[in-house]
Amino acid sequence: MEAAGKALFHHFLQEVTCDTRKRLLILAGLGNNGGDALVFARHARAHGFAVTVFIIGDQRDQTDSAQKALIKYGKTETKSLLDTADLELLPRDCDILVDGIFGIGLDREVTGFPKMVIERVNGMSMFVCSLDIPSGIDAISGNAMGTAVRANHTAVIGYLKQGNLLNDALDYSGTIRVVDIGLSPLEQSRARKLVGYEDIVPVLAKRRHRSHKYDYGSILVVGGDIGMMGAPQMTAMASLRCGAGLATVALRKTHQELWTQIYPEVMFAFYDDVTSLMQLFKKKNFCVIGPGMALKRTDQDTMLQTLLSNGLPLLIDAGGLELLDNIITEQARINRMVITPHAGEMARMLGITVADLEKSPEEHIRKFTDQGFTVVLKGQVTIIASDTEIVYTIAGHPGMASAGMGDVLSGVIAAFAGQGLSLFEAAKRGVLVHARAAAIALQQLNEASLVAGDVIDKLNDAILSLI
Repeated sequence: MEAAGKALFHHFLQEVTCDTRKRLLILAGLGNNGGDALVFARHARAHGFAVTVFIIGDQRDQTDSAQKALIKYGKTETKSLLDTADLELLPRDCDILVDGIFGIGLDREVTGFPKMVIERVNGMSMFVCSLDIPSGIDAISGNAMGTAVRANHTAVIGYLKQGNLLNDALDYSGTIRVVDIGLSPLEQSRARKLVGYEDIVPVLAKRRHRSHKYDYGSILVVGGDIGMMGAPQMTAMASLRCGAGLATVALRKTHQELWTQIYPEVMFAFYDDVTSLMQLFKKKNFCVIGPGMALKRTDQDTMLQTLLSNGLPLLIDAGGLELLDNIITEQARINRMVITPHAGEMARMLGITVADLEKSPEEHIRKFTDQGFTVVLKGQVTIIASDTEIVYTIAGHPGMASAGMGDVLSGVIAAFAGQGLSLFEAAKRGVLVHARAAAIALQQLNEASLVAGDVIDKLNDAILSLI
C-alpha cells in the first residue's frame, strides 16, 4: 500500500499535474483502495498541494491497512461522509478529485449512500483521477455495478486488470496508464499486455528487387451471396492494399448473374460445389472464408472437413463461422486457423449468452486457443489470442461500428499471413493497421459518416505511418 500510494502520486505529478496551486479533493473508501488514496494524500500534502480528504463511511470499518494509512495521514485531518446530509460538505471549488472509493475488491452492486456519493462526484465539474479502477467498475467483467465514477484519467496499479478494459470500463476510465510499483518478474509475466502501434513497427519488410507477386501471397476469399456481393471484394482489396500479391474472390456459380465487379485489381472465379471449390485452392497460400456468405446447411459438414484436410491456413469470419458452431464440443485439434468473431458470434458458437461471455472472455477464448485456434474477439477492446499468448488493444473507435469493417479486417490479416507471418502476429498487426487506417480516416470524416471503404482507402497511409 505504501509503495502503491507513493507511486500513484509520482505518476500523478508526471501525467496529471505538478502545479501545486491545484486544489485536491481526495475521496477514500474503507478498503485498500482507500488506503492507497490516503498514502497518495500524504505525499501530495508533503509536496505542497492543498489537500481535502473525506473518508466514505465509518472509519471503524476500515481494513487494517487502511487504518494504518489513516493514522499516518492524521485522523483529525480528515472528514467523514456518513449520510445524505454530509454530501453538502463536499467542496465544489477544488480543481482535481482523486477517486479512491472502491477498488478491485468490489463484488456487489453499488447502492444506498455510496451510490449517492458517486452520483454527486459525477455531477461535479472537477477533473477526476481514479486510482487503479473507477469506483463502481467490476474488476473482472468491466461492468458498471449500478453506477460508477466517470474518470478523466485512471492510474492502474502494477498491471492491467481485465475489468480495466472490458465492457463499460473504457467509457468510465478516460485515459488509462499503468503505474509501475516494482512487480516481480513472475507477477509481470502474468500481467495483461496492451499493444499499440509502436509494437508493430516496421509493419512491413522492405521488398526485394528480385521478387514477383507470388512472393507476397496469393489470397483466396470465399463468400458473397444475394445482397452481399461487396463483402468479399472489400476483403480482397484490403489484402492487396496491405501487400498481398494477388487476391481472388470465389463465388457460387448460381450467383454468377448477380456478380458486379467493384475493383478491377481483384480476380474472381466460380465454383459449383465443395469439390470444385478445392480446385481454386491451387497456388493460394491463404484463404478467407465467410465475408457475405450465407451457408447452406447441407454444405456445412462437408465444407469444414474438406477445408481442414486441405492444409491451407484459413481465416473464418462472418457467415463462415457457422461452420464452427459445434467445433468445441467435438474437441478437434485445429491448426492454421484464425477466427474473428464479435461477441454475439462467439457466444453462439459456444452455446452461451453474450452476458456470460462478457463476464469472463479470457476463459471462453481459451476453449478455442486450447484447440489450436488463433482468436480475434472483436469489440471496443479487441482481444487477440493464441495457445501461448494473449494481448488486448484499445486502438479502435466507435466509428468502426459500421457494416463491412470486419470484412476489411479479414483482408488485412490475410495479407500479413500470406506474406509469411505467424497467424498470431498477422492477427495482431492486422487489427492495429485496420484501427490505424480508421483513425486516419477520421481526420477528414466524423465517426457517424465513416464506412468500410474509407478504411480501405486509408490503409496505405496507415502502413506509411508504421514503417
